Amino acid sequence: MSSASPVPAHELLLPEDGPVRRLVVLLHGYGGDGREMMALARRMARRMTTAAFFCPDGGETCPDGVSGRQWFSTPGFRPGWVAGDPAAMPPEDAAGHVLMGRNAAAACPALEERIGGLVARLEVPAEATAFAGFSQGQMMSLAMMTARLAAGQPAPAAVVGFSGTLLGVLPDLPDTSPRPAVMLVHGEADDVVPFASARWVQARLGAAGFRVELLARPGLDHRVDFAGLAAATAFLDDHLPQ
Repeated sequence: MSSASPVPAHELLLPEDGPVRRLVVLLHGYGGDGREMMALARRMARRMTTAAFFCPDGGETCPDGVSGRQWFSTPGFRPGWVAGDPAAMPPEDAAGHVLMGRNAAAACPALEERIGGLVARLEVPAEATAFAGFSQGQMMSLAMMTARLAAGQPAPAAVVGFSGTLLGVLPDLPDTSPRPAVMLVHGEADDVVPFASARWVQARLGAAGFRVELLARPGLDHRVDFAGLAAATAFLDDHLPQ
C-alpha cells in the first residue's frame, strides 16, 4: 500500500466503468494549472475509456502577479531561449536555454515522486503510462523521459509534446533502452516557442533513436487546438496497451 499523499480530486480523472488499465500524465504550461489540462483530459477520455488522467498543478506559483502555476522559473524569458538548437543561438539566448534546462531538471524529482505514488496506487505498469504536456509541460515531459532512460529506469510508453521544446543537453542513453514513441504538435504561428524548435527536437531525438512524429498546425499560435488534441489522443491510444 502506498503512503503517498492523496491526489486532489481536481487533478485525477478515473474511468467511468471498470479498472484503470492505462495512465496519462498531462502537464500544463506556464501560468496554467491542472484544471486547465483536465478540460483536455475529459475530451481524451471519450476515446481512451480505460485510462486514468493525472493533471497535477505545478509546484510553484508564477511570479510578478501572473496567475496560475509553473513547473520551474524562467526569469527574463524570451522566445530566443527556445528557438531551436542552443548551439546555434546567440550566447545570451543559449545561457537562458541552459538556465531553463537546469531549473526543469531540479523540478523533476518532486513531480516523479508524485507520479510514482499514483502509479503504485493504481497499479499501472510503466509500459501502460504516457506523458503529455503543453509548453513548459512538454519540457518537463521530455526531461523526465530522458532522465529515466539515462538512469536505466522504466520509461513511459509514449510522450506527446504540445508547443514546447527539449531543454539542455540530451544525456547519453543506453543503446539497450527501448525508446518511447514521441509525437510533437506545434503551431506554425507560435510566437512564444517558435515552430523551428519542433523541427530541431524532432531531429535531435531522431538522431538518438526515437521515432518522432511531428504534426504542424498551420496558422496556429501558442495553444492546443481540437485537431491537434484529436491526433495526440489517437497516438496515445495506439501506443498504450489496452
